[in-house]
Amino acid sequence: MAGVVVLVMAAVGLSVVNDRQGLTTRNRGLVREDLASGAAEIAELRARRDQTFSWLAERQRTAPVNPRPVEDFSERRNAVMAAKSGLVGEIEELEGSFASYRVRQRRSVRTAAIGTPLGDLAIRGGRVYRHAVIARVTDAGLEIRHSDGLARISSVDLNADLQKQYGWEPPEAAPVAPVAAVANLPAPDVPRKRNQVEPKVDAEELRVARELLSSWTAQVAALAADQRNAAARAASGFRKSVPGSLETWGAKAQRLERDLSRARLALAQARANLATISPEDPALRPVVAEE
Repeated sequence: MAGVVVLVMAAVGLSVVNDRQGLTTRNRGLVREDLASGAAEIAELRARRDQTFSWLAERQRTAPVNPRPVEDFSERRNAVMAAKSGLVGEIEELEGSFASYRVRQRRSVRTAAIGTPLGDLAIRGGRVYRHAVIARVTDAGLEIRHSDGLARISSVDLNADLQKQYGWEPPEAAPVAPVAAVANLPAPDVPRKRNQVEPKVDAEELRVARELLSSWTAQVAALAADQRNAAARAASGFRKSVPGSLETWGAKAQRLERDLSRARLALAQARANLATISPEDPALRPVVAEE
């Protein structure tokens, strides 16, 4: 009986040993498969690494070389801004020269027009002035002598040919209050000569021109001061936005610069208009500084 028990125990032991050997063999196969898969992944990663290194080396070889340090961009910006300021000054000078030329040209044409017969002058609205002769040409229109007396006619009531001939262009061609013809004044038999002295300057017209020049002069000075202040704050970088607004100081400086350019053009036109009315007017004397 004891021998049978021993044989059974020996058989069970052999069975357990065989099972363990089989499990170990299977595990070894799985490990080998994992090792092979890991080696393939490592090879793929190495290939990608080598490809990336090659791409970077090619980029470094073909990329343009910039020998200038980053600090040089501030110098370049300053140079561009200085060139811009110079161009703005040249443009303003040219615009001023052109405005002066227009003033002189209009003055010459309008002075030469004194005494020019217009025949029967028809204006807007259908009224006709018989035997009209030019007595004076102003920014507002014509002053004429006709068979019934004197009259002042707004430029907007004249035909397009006369408006073009005597330089009435917007916003210069502004209507004026009509002046009734002076009755019972005999018209001269002979037209006035072209070299005669112009009639006295209209006081109201002169006052309006002076006030317009003064107004634009003040606006240019105020805009220039505001623009300088905004530009300084934008350059300091202390606060990017204007207090109480979403607008940045840089954007405000650019907006004020555009407004200032338009105001300077209007100021040049106001000077030209006053020079046409009163060439030696004290208000036309050079200003020390507009900014």
